[in-house]
Amino acid sequence: TTAQRILNNTFKVTVHHIPPPTCLPPTSISVNSISSNSANLSWTTGGATNWQIQYGASGFTLGTGTVVNVNSNPFTISGLTSNTEYEFYVRDSCSAIDKSAWSTSVVATTTCSPFTAPYTSSFNGPVWDRGTSTISPGTIHDCWNRNELSYIFKVGPPQFTNTQTGSTFDHTNGNASGKFIYTEKLSFATSTDTAIIISPPIDVSPLLSPELSFWYHMYGIDIDKLTIYVSDNNGATYTQVGQFVGQQQNSNNDAWKESVINLSAYAGDTILVKFEGVHLNFGISADISIDDFSIHELPPCPKPQTFSLIGVTNITASLQWTSGGASNWQLEYGPVGFTSGAG
Repeated sequence: TTAQRILNNTFKVTVHHIPPPTCLPPTSISVNSISSNSANLSWTTGGATNWQIQYGASGFTLGTGTVVNVNSNPFTISGLTSNTEYEFYVRDSCSAIDKSAWSTSVVATTTCSPFTAPYTSSFNGPVWDRGTSTISPGTIHDCWNRNELSYIFKVGPPQFTNTQTGSTFDHTNGNASGKFIYTEKLSFATSTDTAIIISPPIDVSPLLSPELSFWYHMYGIDIDKLTIYVSDNNGATYTQVGQFVGQQQNSNNDAWKESVINLSAYAGDTILVKFEGVHLNFGISADISIDDFSIHELPPCPKPQTFSLIGVTNITASLQWTSGGASNWQLEYGPVGFTSGAG
């Protein structure tokens, strides 16, 4: 409707008839599933049986994206780039010359392509950000995933208060300038909070006998446990492969301990490794630290694990360990601080 002033505040009104569109746009576009190189979309048609999908990097201008003609709903877009945020639009194609308006868009990010073993992470570099305050979660490598509850895996060293109990130094460099991941209570954690962090997919097929190793530091009276899981079906199910219960160090500055886990059962697979940290009740002294994560070839003669002192007299020391598979061992000892090889 248009209105034209004629004279003395009177108006001439002209009514224009605009016919309704003959091709209605689709609605309810959604991403049903997404992988490292594809996305499966569905929508509610405006009435057509043919459609066009336009997509590109998130924020692209309509008309500059990639357009695909499709005749099935749902439809899978392939050939995407891993770890990339995309934006998708759909419109009905009623005929060669009659197209609807584009739908509203939907945004989704492709997953990470599997990393090829051997794979290591010392949690250093700009992709691992400590954050600017004691409550800020900071950022983690975008191919790792974590749940973000009030008990969470963050990047350390912690910004200490009297209640924080994590290590004061990393394992890689042995100083406070290096980084690692650790669990921290951000606010009012509940007794059911569990901190979870999951590795990117790792293709271990190049390894004949894959092995997982990492270093851990668990100091805090409110630590319940750290459990390690592996999935070979993209996270649909997980199998427990290791666990540590209660605090394992007696102070912030105690030495880190190494865990080595045989993953030969997963040879030829692509796996995810999940760490779950649990604290006791409402406790806040529960910082569990992890550093120098590695998946590599199992050595031909694996080293022993869980080496510990179980008794001492004025002239003897009793020791125990878990064998790496051998039935004979060597022990080296000397005064505290001696150089390995000189004991």
